[in-house]
Amino acid sequence: MYAPNAAKNTTFTFLPIIKKTGEYEVFFYCIPLGDNVSKEMVVQVKHAKGKTKVVIDPVKNHSSWVSLGTYSFNNGDGAEIMVDGTMTNGGLIADAVILRPVGATAIANK
Repeated sequence: MYAPNAAKNTTFTFLPIIKKTGEYEVFFYCIPLGDNVSKEMVVQVKHAKGKTKVVIDPVKNHSSWVSLGTYSFNNGDGAEIMVDGTMTNGGLIADAVILRPVGATAIANK
């Protein structure tokens, strides 16, 4: 997904359902849109201990998975990964997120 975010009011939200309480590393996929997106995009991760703001460069990391960190998540539907246009200047992208249980096989980039 892409939005120009001209009014700084666009958000994209992923709402994963956690099947097992535990520690997960969160990955965000940066689709290859080049210079049409902000070079500093804010992604907020809502987890069992609160919210964490992560700033990524989707232009530099295009066509790859970017780790947003490792967090505790509880069983159920309380997790949220949100691309926050209110704190980002420029266009936004969102394609996919993965929550990988700590200790699972790594995610390969192209």
